[in-house]
Amino acid sequence: MHFTTLVVLLFLFIAAIDSTQDEEMLLKLVKMLMCDEEFAEIREAMEECSKDQDYSIDLEIYKICGVELSSSDMAGIGNYYCITSIEEIIRDSKCFAKNIKEMGKEEELKQRSKPVEECMKATLDQKKRK
Repeated sequence: MHFTTLVVLLFLFIAAIDSTQDEEMLLKLVKMLMCDEEFAEIREAMEECSKDQDYSIDLEIYKICGVELSSSDMAGIGNYYCITSIEEIIRDSKCFAKNIKEMGKEEELKQRSKPVEECMKATLDQKKRK
């Protein structure tokens, strides 16, 4: 479940990665999670748990960083990961982190991610038990 938690935080752009190598590895995992068919169940949980999220801050930061999404929801974010190269994702991720910090939105995004994180843990735990 710790990996799932990290993924949720990453999608909400609050994860600050110190090393470029670690960042690349984590973003490759996120790309795999968002795009590989074997992780469809996790994607469904992410979409379900985040459907009521306010993405206005995220969308503003995407625009500032020159990223256009196919839709303004988790599916749009997933599509971004699937069609974008790791190199571009790393570049964009650095831009996201910089702008979040400059806007003073780190704590707000952390707080906003907690209900999504809890929902995903509960949903995936429930599916494991079945």
